[in-house]
Amino acid sequence: MIAGSFKAWFVGTIVAVFSIGGAFMQSNLAGEESGASGRRQGQSGEAIAPESHPSLRGLDFPIVLTDVHGGFVGMSGYIWTIERDGSWNRQRYVIKPKSPADQQGRLSRGQLASLAGTLAANDFAALPDTIGKTAGANPHLITLAVGNKKSMLQLGAGKRLPPVDPNAGSRDPQNRFVSSVQAVLELVAAKNGGPIPK
Repeated sequence: MIAGSFKAWFVGTIVAVFSIGGAFMQSNLAGEESGASGRRQGQSGEAIAPESHPSLRGLDFPIVLTDVHGGFVGMSGYIWTIERDGSWNRQRYVIKPKSPADQQGRLSRGQLASLAGTLAANDFAALPDTIGKTAGANPHLITLAVGNKKSMLQLGAGKRLPPVDPNAGSRDPQNRFVSSVQAVLELVAAKNGGPIPK
């Protein structure tokens, strides 16, 4: 009787231990899966769309910088395009953009935020549509478009993009335009092997 009772008690105890252990393991696995799911959601959440990131709000796309010179064949030069996801490319421009792109890359969220800050500081949205005097024959035209807002600097034949003029003041339209163009070029041209407009 005692031996039988002890055997029954021992078997019952073993079963209970394994049952508790199994439940504990299932609980741990569920917790790990939940944590992994949370981490995955967090990781996917890090890929924030530019327009939803506080420092990028108000930055419209695409951003298009066109640098062309007049000549015998018409307008020719380069056109850079930055898309919403930060991808950018450069195409030759001969009367119209030529495919395929001869340069391309991708800007980080930090680079886009830096560009957004410069455009905001320059109040790009309030710039005149055209800056500078009528350039005459074979002009050098530099146009920056941010979403639907476009502004163009007219320069004479052979003239380069001028530097920011410290004597004109930070609110001068040409200074604001030049500063905005330089910010784009620093990201997609100068640091990536492309030419700065001449």
